[in-house]
Parts: sequence; structure tokens; C-alpha cells
Amino acid sequence: MLSSPHDGHASRGDAVSPIDYALDAEMVRALSRRLIAERGVLDSAVFACHEVVGMSPFAPLGRTLECEIFQERFGNDVAVMTREYRQYEQASRFFILVDQTSQMPVGVIRVIRSSPAGLKTLNDIAGPPLNIPTHDFLTAYKADLSSCWDVGTLAVAPAYRGRSTRYLASAILYRALYAAAADQSVNHLVSIVDGRARKGLDLLGVPFEPILGSTPFDYLGSEQSTALVGYVPGMPEVMTAHLAALKRQVATDPEGPVAGLAALVEGLISGKGLDPMIPSRCLS
Repeated sequence: MLSSPHDGHASRGDAVSPIDYALDAEMVRALSRRLIAERGVLDSAVFACHEVVGMSPFAPLGRTLECEIFQERFGNDVAVMTREYRQYEQASRFFILVDQTSQMPVGVIRVIRSSPAGLKTLNDIAGPPLNIPTHDFLTAYKADLSSCWDVGTLAVAPAYRGRSTRYLASAILYRALYAAAADQSVNHLVSIVDGRARKGLDLLGVPFEPILGSTPFDYLGSEQSTALVGYVPGMPEVMTAHLAALKRQVATDPEGPVAGLAALVEGLISGKGLDPMIPSRCLS
């Protein structure tokens, strides 16, 4: 998944900062093994999703993976990622999905919590081309920054994406995010999402809508990004209705591809089949 060492990557002999976007493959594997050793192996589970704070020694696993994938997809290299997320590093936390067989990280979600720096999504849409002031967002959605999280990044390694994988990696990450948000009484999630990721959300029935009816725009190398908002307390009801519709399709075609999708959506709502791969949260 990760590229071989090259100039600019931190290697085993280098001191690794918590804010590091360029670990080499050897260091990634070593740090991932250490994470597994400290958190423990989940029995009978291919994956384990671990939550770490932004200044954790394990956070570079998340940063390196998101940077590698964002560079592949959008051309966002270390310099771009550093520039874009520098002011949000202290307020970030990562949900890092590890393949316990290969002992490598294969997916990550970065969450940015409210801080004096604000939320990246709201800061970015306040300028061109959307020009939506944060005050207008807060008023329209009766939102409070203290109970609002910004989904800053979502990245899944190519081999773990799409229909051939039954979207399992993405589903585990989404479930971990939702469970943590609900546990901490988060009311709103905001994010700027590219077109492909939005299709995935729609497929799973995760209810997000364009902020104040805004339209897609160019954003950090993605020509079709949309600023989205989701109301966390309302998600179970909307997704339950989506699941019911999927189950009606399954009834007419029990062996079809919708059966697997319905199982994933049920897992997103209830945790069935997914929560065993999300160990108790530990924020070291």
C-alpha cells in the first residue's frame, strides 16, 4: 500500500514528530505493529479501528496515509497538507483502520473539533466561491460550534475501496465516527466531500445535505466537491428508512448485491458486524 522510502520521508533512524505526513514504509509498519501491540489484537477480526488524538505518537500513521492518498487522488503533497491543516493539528483526532493481517493502516478519518482556529470546512466556505459566513451556517442549522465536528479527511487505500470490497473499510470508519459523535453528544458534522465520496455516502444512506443549498465547486484538486452538513441525532431514523427500502429489494433478490449493502447499512445503524472491529476508545 505504502510506497518505498524516498527523499523527504522519515525513516526508522529519524526522530518522528507527531505531526509527520511522510513516514516511509518501514516506519509505518513498525509504528503500526506498536499500535497493535499496545491496543491489543482483536480476535477473529481482519480489521481494527483505533482512535488517537492529534498529538499522539501514532497520529503520523493517519497523516501519512491521508497524504499518500490525497496526493494520488488530488495532487496534495506534504507541503499542501501541512499548509492546509497546520492550524488544526492540535484540534484533530484520527480514526485509523488497521489490517491486522498485514499490520498496516488501510483507512483513516480525521475529525477536527472546535478550537480557537475554528473548523476548516466552515472557514473555507466563508471565502470564495461559496462565501457562506459561519454565522449564517450556525443560524440556519441552529448549530453550536461546541457540538459540531468537522470531518477533515476520509482516505481508504485503493485495495480496500469499492464494490469488490463491499465497502467494508469505509463502513467501519463511518461507524466509528458516528459512535464517537453520538457518545460525545455531537449534533452536527460538516465536511467538504469530493464527488466519489459523496456517492458512497448516498449509497450507504448516510444523510448529509449541501450546506445552505450550495453547489459543487473546485477544492484542493477536486473539481466536484460539495460542502455538506449532517444532523447526528437524526441519522438513525433516516438510515433506518433507507435500510427498509434495501430490505424490500433483498426480498425480491436474496442473492443479489443489495443483500451485502443492506447488511452494511444495518451495521452502521446498530453496530452489528462492525463494532467488534472498533475497540474501546483510547486517546493516547
